[in-house]
Amino acid sequence: MTRHIYFINHFLKSKEKYDEVMRFGKYHPDYKKVMLETRQRKRAYEMLDVVMHYKAREMALQHLIDEVVTKIAYAVSEHVKIETGNPFFQTSHSGCATGGSCNCSL
Repeated sequence: MTRHIYFINHFLKSKEKYDEVMRFGKYHPDYKKVMLETRQRKRAYEMLDVVMHYKAREMALQHLIDEVVTKIAYAVSEHVKIETGNPFFQTSHSGCATGGSCNCSL
């Protein structure tokens, strides 16, 4: 069994325990133990090279999608509201500074 599969299987087992414990919340007798174990295994899983590479590619793809959506929306109108999923991506500021762009001062 490869190292990746080992960590993935252990994380999935912890997740099953976590789901069971969360049915009862902090009142479950193993709450603290399972929460700590799940966090540790999730961290070990996320530190795998293949997972880090996947997450980086996922973020790059999301950035590209956000960029395309923004260009299409602004081609229609600059007043189109865009949900990019990343609040740091939006560079235009159309907030309320009583400049009239949001029509609140009218």
